[in-house]
Amino acid sequence: MRLPVLCLACLLSGAATPAFAADATATPLKLAIADPGRAPDDIARDAKMKPADVMTFAGVKPGSVVAELAPEQGYYARILSILIGPKGNHYLVVPFTGAINADTLRKQTKGQDLPVDEAHAVADIAGYENMLVIWEDLALDGGQFAIPKQADTVFMSPDYGKLRDKSYGQAVSPDAVNKAILAAMNAGGTYVVSIGTNGTVTAEVARADLVGVGFTFDKQQDIGDRTFLRFKKPANMPGDKRALGMAAVKTLFGNTLITGMGREIERHLFYHPDGTYQELGKAASLLQEGYWFIDAAGRNCILHQFPRDERGYNFCMFMEPRKVGERWQYQGRRGPENEMLGGGFVYMDGTTVTPMKP
Repeated sequence: MRLPVLCLACLLSGAATPAFAADATATPLKLAIADPGRAPDDIARDAKMKPADVMTFAGVKPGSVVAELAPEQGYYARILSILIGPKGNHYLVVPFTGAINADTLRKQTKGQDLPVDEAHAVADIAGYENMLVIWEDLALDGGQFAIPKQADTVFMSPDYGKLRDKSYGQAVSPDAVNKAILAAMNAGGTYVVSIGTNGTVTAEVARADLVGVGFTFDKQQDIGDRTFLRFKKPANMPGDKRALGMAAVKTLFGNTLITGMGREIERHLFYHPDGTYQELGKAASLLQEGYWFIDAAGRNCILHQFPRDERGYNFCMFMEPRKVGERWQYQGRRGPENEMLGGGFVYMDGTTVTPMKP
């Protein structure tokens, strides 16, 4: 399968569809709630969930970059997608739990539906082309929240307590994830979380957590059966490192990255300026294809789209500049690659090189 050649910016910005058609008599929020693509069960929940009040509290505007943490069945996802419109970007960040990679997890769960499948079921509906599903381990590199663009709003759909009760993996640290979210936001950006009536933490705990990592508390409001809290990223916080990461990745165009050479797990990765990549290897799937982007930490992230079972799975790593045409190797950080590549980094001619810093 060969992905169509297109720019990553075009992929992430989406294309206009009839669902986004202008209506001079209605506000964007009213149009979003009245969207005919919403599920009947979701519409039946509106009286309890009060989505107009929640979205007003969140302050999401058309054209925004929104990252939704753990979108679950997509109640808010549909509304957010229509609200931000075709010029916005909506990232559905699904926590990855249970295995070291998507292929292994699928085998362990024997094909049963996973949370990422629920997200794809929504993102695949015509009219939601600004959605992109990102399935990632929140614990990677200590704490991860890797998205292609800096977010204007991060919205956590389920109870904030799920970041603390190991729902998203035993190794997940709420402080580390919140710091990663802070780094992935634009200055002045908004982070919205909620506390349910039967939640496992209080609003005071959530407030202490987020203020403790650098957010500024902005507002708290009871809406329906939840308490919503809004935080801001201070304007004086350090910016992202995307430019630094891009400078390193540009040197990969035309190169071949080789990991585990001479081993069963040998992989060859090819990066292209149009935002696509291909990965060939001897183990697991013989071919992987998808998109790459640079996250706020300056890491190169590869977002699988094929094979379908691994669609949405995202893995990030730091890169070092290399010479055009050079074939090189990096050390894996988890799973069998750690054992196979424990000897360090080498060129194909056997010359030892300095290891990349994690």
